[in-house]
Amino acid sequence: MKTILNSANEKKPFINGFFSFIIIAFLNLFIIQLFARAIIYAVNFSDKLSLLNLLQCELHGAKQDASIVAYFLTLLILILIVLTIFKFAKNGQFTVVYFTIVTLVISLISIIDSQLLINWNNKTDFQFFFYLKYPKEALNTVPLFWWIMSLGILIGLAIISYKWFQFAFKNITNNSITISWKPVSAALIVLALLIRGGLGIMPVLISDASFSDNRDKNLLATNSVWNFFYQMSESSGMKEIEDFTSGKYLNQNLDKLYFTDSHYVSPIYYWNKCPNVVLIVLEGFTAELSGYFGGHDGNCMPFIDSLARNGYACKQMFATGDRTDKGLLSILGGWPGQTWQNLINHPSKFNKMPALASEFSNLRGYQTSFYYGGNLDFANMKVYLKSNGFKNLEGEESISKFTKQSKGKWGYSDEILFDYLAKHESNTDSRHNWFSTVLTLSSHEPYDIAPDNLKTVKEKMQYCVKYTDNQLRKYFSEIQKTPNFDNTIFIITADHGKQLNTAETLYGSRNFFHIPFLIYGKPLPAKYKGYVNNQVVSQSDIYQSLHEFILQRPDKNACFSRSVFRNNHPHNAICNLTGATVYIDSLAHIFLPTDKMSISKKANITKLDSLLLHVQTKIIQNFLK
Repeated sequence: MKTILNSANEKKPFINGFFSFIIIAFLNLFIIQLFARAIIYAVNFSDKLSLLNLLQCELHGAKQDASIVAYFLTLLILILIVLTIFKFAKNGQFTVVYFTIVTLVISLISIIDSQLLINWNNKTDFQFFFYLKYPKEALNTVPLFWWIMSLGILIGLAIISYKWFQFAFKNITNNSITISWKPVSAALIVLALLIRGGLGIMPVLISDASFSDNRDKNLLATNSVWNFFYQMSESSGMKEIEDFTSGKYLNQNLDKLYFTDSHYVSPIYYWNKCPNVVLIVLEGFTAELSGYFGGHDGNCMPFIDSLARNGYACKQMFATGDRTDKGLLSILGGWPGQTWQNLINHPSKFNKMPALASEFSNLRGYQTSFYYGGNLDFANMKVYLKSNGFKNLEGEESISKFTKQSKGKWGYSDEILFDYLAKHESNTDSRHNWFSTVLTLSSHEPYDIAPDNLKTVKEKMQYCVKYTDNQLRKYFSEIQKTPNFDNTIFIITADHGKQLNTAETLYGSRNFFHIPFLIYGKPLPAKYKGYVNNQVVSQSDIYQSLHEFILQRPDKNACFSRSVFRNNHPHNAICNLTGATVYIDSLAHIFLPTDKMSISKKANITKLDSLLLHVQTKIIQNFLK
């Protein structure tokens, strides 16, 4: 195979092997985009969208499809010109290999997106690139059979693609391409227009595929490869925030609908003796699996429910986000989450945040510890926990010295974790109060403690939740025998809710964010034993609530956290996902995308929409301080 660079004028400069092959290659790669979208539809959306919806998505995604194909072809032409100038002898072979690699790139990114849609309900975004720093944990999230299947698909596609482009090159170009300047110039001009999306002022945008108020349609329409490289270029994750930083959506008259006065008020309760505090954060424990908290999908946490009946329970608490790191920052820092950035990536920011462990240590002299069965270095967690004020960090490295049992995909099981916690607490000096936070992991994907015969996410989660609930029961049985138990308050909640692939837990829905919250213990005041708070509250309110209840004063710096014990709580919650913010109260559930295009397309901005935009403005401005 050979490629010839020819500047001589031809009678028919556009009718030659080069131009024909570029056209065929464009059509092939364009069709591959359509096929990839159809596969994502079959795997992720066939139960929610019709074939007509797929056709609409193919149509509205075509602009991005053509743009990314044009990028690949432009790069090939430029490389061929350079190689030809330097008289590289195997340009034809290079061309075939190049298209094979491009096909594999398209396929690989589409496979990744399909799995992200299953686990994160989103395509590639800045979170994906952040978690690539932790390949072991990322690999453990996905079942082994998926990796084997994906590898087989990619190998098959590589062989088919190579053979096809080799055949096409031979039959269209007769094993040689005549590259004359006119066809090359014409091709580059056409490709440049396709890359930009036409002659208009605006180039192709990520929002071009957002044609509907149905989030699933917009996700499907968005070209996976175009989106991948776009997200890679937006490494900070801070996109389209100019209207928020400018204060366009600020409306101080709306403050009273969400924020409360955090000035000093008399304590909720006067402690004769400061209690020990154990805060247990359960991985993905959706309230939808609790009978007591009003779930629709089984009574899977009977022990936790029994504690709630005898303690203080919030039946309508909603998580601020959909990831563990977001939940930890809400609980331990009163941070409400955001639609565009992982705060845990930025030590310079969270170092200035309210810090619950530091408050317990500095105000009351508590010993502070954090327990987790997995890798504390994952997702920058150790740096954040140290900044929050935890002096003693106990992760899988420490636990490995305690047990001879093997680890699961994410670390040591909740059984081992609670055994380790009970041992530590029984040996703790009762002369010093302690504030301990525990994060479980056995209910994390890929649910490796669940039997193989359980196939659905709901079945696996039900099993894992029952398992951890039982381990928690065993833990309480042990520590009840210790003298410290009578002076210990236990707080139990979840880091985030869960999509169970049921109608009630759809991504972004009300019950998707629904989590349990309870306070239990012998020192709990009598008026709070058996108390039920049925009002809507936020996960970020846990910080101020514990600060006021245990430390007996509000934290004026935690402006996004409202005490659940106060009558002036506005009884609502705001939740944040990538690219969208959600409002929940006893009657309303509002899902609002926060990109410029979606906001501008919204025909009627309601008062609650304005509140969401106002709060988002305050979140972003607070972050950028």
